[in-house]
Amino acid sequence: MPRPLRSRASFFLCAFLLALSPARADDFDRVAERAREEILSGESRDFEITLSGGIVSDDPVARRRGNYEKQAEQALETLKPDGTWSDIDYANRTNTVRIPLNHLSRLLTLCRAYRQPGKFRNSPELKEKIIAAYDAWISKNPRSANWWFNDIAVPRRLGQILILIRPELDEKRIQAGVKIVAQSYAPRTKKTGTNTGANRVDRAVATFCRAVITEDRQCLREAVESVGDTLEFGKNEGIMPDGSFLQHGPQLYIQGYGSIFTESVLTVGSYVAGTEYAFSDEKIRLLVDHMLDGVQWFIRGDTIDYTAAGRGLTRENTDAMAKQYAGQIKRLLRMSGNYRDKELRQFLARIEYAIKHRNTDPALEFSGNKNFPFADIMTHRRPEYYVGVKTSSVRTVEPETGNNEGLKNYHLGDGVTLIMRTGNEYDNLMPVWDWAKLPGTTIEQDNHSLRPPRAFGNCGSGKFAGGVSDGLYGSCAFDYKKLRVSAKKSWFFFDDEFVALSTAINAPDAKADITTSLNQTRLNGAVTRKAKTVKQLDAETTDAPDALEWVHHDDVGYFFPTPINNATLKTITRRGNRHDINRSTRGDVACGVFSLYLNHGAAPENAGFAYVVNPKISLAAMDEYARKLAETITVLANNDTVQAVRHRKLGITQIVFRQPAALAIGQISVETDTPACVMLKTTGKFIDVYASDPNQTNQGIITLKIGNIAGKSIASDKTVKAETTPDGVSLNIDISNAFGKTHHARLEINR
Repeated sequence: MPRPLRSRASFFLCAFLLALSPARADDFDRVAERAREEILSGESRDFEITLSGGIVSDDPVARRRGNYEKQAEQALETLKPDGTWSDIDYANRTNTVRIPLNHLSRLLTLCRAYRQPGKFRNSPELKEKIIAAYDAWISKNPRSANWWFNDIAVPRRLGQILILIRPELDEKRIQAGVKIVAQSYAPRTKKTGTNTGANRVDRAVATFCRAVITEDRQCLREAVESVGDTLEFGKNEGIMPDGSFLQHGPQLYIQGYGSIFTESVLTVGSYVAGTEYAFSDEKIRLLVDHMLDGVQWFIRGDTIDYTAAGRGLTRENTDAMAKQYAGQIKRLLRMSGNYRDKELRQFLARIEYAIKHRNTDPALEFSGNKNFPFADIMTHRRPEYYVGVKTSSVRTVEPETGNNEGLKNYHLGDGVTLIMRTGNEYDNLMPVWDWAKLPGTTIEQDNHSLRPPRAFGNCGSGKFAGGVSDGLYGSCAFDYKKLRVSAKKSWFFFDDEFVALSTAINAPDAKADITTSLNQTRLNGAVTRKAKTVKQLDAETTDAPDALEWVHHDDVGYFFPTPINNATLKTITRRGNRHDINRSTRGDVACGVFSLYLNHGAAPENAGFAYVVNPKISLAAMDEYARKLAETITVLANNDTVQAVRHRKLGITQIVFRQPAALAIGQISVETDTPACVMLKTTGKFIDVYASDPNQTNQGIITLKIGNIAGKSIASDKTVKAETTPDGVSLNIDISNAFGKTHHARLEINR
């Protein structure tokens, strides 16, 4: 039988002493005690199902600070003598909103109130009602049309309940509940289907609960080892070698499945720490690496990049989801053995500041650029801003639709470019977004359906998608083709700005205009533009000026090196309903929106664009920056073979070769025999060369020839072999099993 529950303070004191001394209790009992204490405290992840919001995570802070007496009192108001709640529709089988699960949520609240100090502690009256509610659920055993509720949500929640009230139940009741909890079980050897990634861990957590209830040590070990199996690099799902997290196939899912995965792993990890069941140091370090080399790169303020949320993007309360990682980092710090602790604490400090202030502190932020080739996304960070570019290819699944969620996600993987300073720029915007003008995308403005054609899994259409990065600077590109529109697009990232280029925008069969959206964000302050003269736009204005030079909004500047005549600016109040993007939600939303887009006309042939975005500039600095732009940024090429940008002050040239080609850069030249993304950085007498294979052919050699120089290679990755030639240096880059990674070589030049 389980041990009597102690106070939470007593538990943590005991746990601390046990950690400092040899084990004095059976490890199984220690693990079970920790699980009971955490479930009682409410710190473990809970799901609440609401009619308006679908699946949302409880705020653990509010849970910890709260007293379950009041919540129990509220739950008891509508509890009927037969153990059911009068306001719950037990016949509801909706895929996304599982209203009956609220029965178990309320029952868990009653169990916590019964166990915690207070007026309900060990109350015979409450015990009677708890058993009635338990019996009612077991009797009804309501099923959902969605397997997830039946196999994960219900078993996990019922398992928590049984851990708390097992001593109050007779054996028949216990076995009836255990039978339902066992619905989650999948053999450890099964690593496919719905037993991967976050789903695998959640199944294992429910099995863990069953092991505690039945005091089955072998079952506990299998559950823990099943979780441990996920702490390795996956192939199409789970943690990837680049730090990203994929679920439902090779689909980026940092928010939602990704955060559920890390939370559940850390929950089990904290239960078994310091026992014979504990995860190895190697596995814990891999989780730390995932947090720091993956998760934190997608967060600005309290916001996780919306393209990393799959269909969850369209749920309510997605505008502040980064805070869920705060508690996880604290858990990880207790388990990490000081591995990369300083970085974890810095990550935590950024999130805690964002939670408190709904903003960012540049002093806490970091600079960097990272390409995630397994997820087809590049993130670029500076203390003042964040930019993420989500592309797609035949290798990756675009942000999904499913269970009547994500109903307008069709273009969410088509080069969406999110620009964030505070992290609040796109808050609550999804119900009012024009989903045919998502930031960074080039789309026909007809009436085509914005719902992805197939639920849970639409891949991109081309092979060419990738980028090159040295960790601080980088560029990414992809070939876009969807419906009647195709284009070749690239982004080049520096310190104060990024450059966006496109060429070969073709839509010969289009029936409506093709537009490229530079941004569509919350309206925050004045919108000012310069087209020969400077003008501040009024509210509710549409402006299509000739000879547009620049636009300024919310300390972000948009510049056109050559004035353009095809831009439209809008400052409007848009209205929408959540139900249009997610059938489990409802409610009208109105929001001020700033929109800036280019119109390429109907059926364009080889159209293109070039613009520069400075995400950290004041209105007063716009003219001066525009005047000096030509001295800093040079577009060397923008055609269907080569797209390239030179940043003179930084000494950086970034090149996208879509075909074998050569490019002159001042006195030197760069030539490749195969498609490649290339970056050259000149520092004194050194040239650092970085290259990757955007097609991810994963076999063969990329040969780069750096010509018209006298020099030699002095350092290189193991995958790079350098040869001095009469004209310069030839680099043979082995891309076998490289999966789009960046390769590096340093050249010393004789001047």
